[in-house]
Amino acid sequence: MQAAAVMWWKGVIPGRESASAQLYREGTAMLQRDLNDGRITDFAWYVGQPSTAYLIIRGEMESLAQLVASPEWQAAIMQAGLVNADFNFAWYYTGDTVDGMMQAWEQAAAQFS
Repeated sequence: MQAAAVMWWKGVIPGRESASAQLYREGTAMLQRDLNDGRITDFAWYVGQPSTAYLIIRGEMESLAQLVASPEWQAAIMQAGLVNADFNFAWYYTGDTVDGMMQAWEQAAAQFS
């Protein structure tokens, strides 16, 4: 199943800017390594105004789940929550997986029409 791990936050907690910048550099290095090793399909940072940011990591659900559950990633996620305001994390299905899920949803919804 194709999926995405999505993290988002609404800016940096005042006084923790350098820690946030360091996490960005370390996170990018970890993601690049995971991409090179084939554990993820791709990743992208999205930074907007006023300082809302997203990190989207795509790959196979099983591989992403193992990656995010690793001690290294658990520490990074916890640190991100300590330096970034309103930090959130969620799973989403992507690619062909969405087509199958929507077909199942349509079948289930038809029972209530």
